[in-house]
Amino acid sequence: VARGGAARAPAAGDTLAGGAFEVLSRTPVDAYNVVAVELLHVRTGARWLHCEADDANNVFNVAFRTTPTDDTGVAHVLEHTALC
Repeated sequence: VARGGAARAPAAGDTLAGGAFEVLSRTPVDAYNVVAVELLHVRTGARWLHCEADDANNVFNVAFRTTPTDDTGVAHVLEHTALC
């Protein structure tokens, strides 16, 4: 986010990517030397947790909510089948 020509870290309430994302929160996690930035994709409601770190290694994870409707374990089996 740029204001007055200088870049600054996004704060809660800011929007990013032309308004596509809203910053919900920004929380330092000292134990891991990162800042957790929670974002909301405005159009879809998808949430993105960005871990801001001063590290050249870049990784990502995609997670889907798979709330079971019963206790048969089918949702858990499907998670492993679909995501392997």
